[in-house]
Amino acid sequence: MWKIIIYIFLLSSLWSSSVITHFPTRKKVIAITFDACETIHPTYFDKRILNYITKNQIPATIFVSGKFAITNSDTLQIISRYPFIEIENHSFNHY
Repeated sequence: MWKIIIYIFLLSSLWSSSVITHFPTRKKVIAITFDACETIHPTYFDKRILNYITKNQIPATIFVSGKFAITNSDTLQIISRYPFIEIENHSFNHY
């Protein structure tokens, strides 16, 4: 399974996407993002935050490193099904 996750991360780095820095609106809006990385020690999702976001269907983007993706592959598979959560590439090691 972890080989598939690494492959997806490598492919996603080849896809081009534009960074949205502003857009025309008079509404007050925010973007909720999370930096999901691990270095030496395994790191996991904070279940309280994740449960709150999913229960209330709060749109969010999670930038995931490859090591974090391997450690949390089961949870990532579950939350990837939510249309209001985006999972993005945040490199493999994040050093």
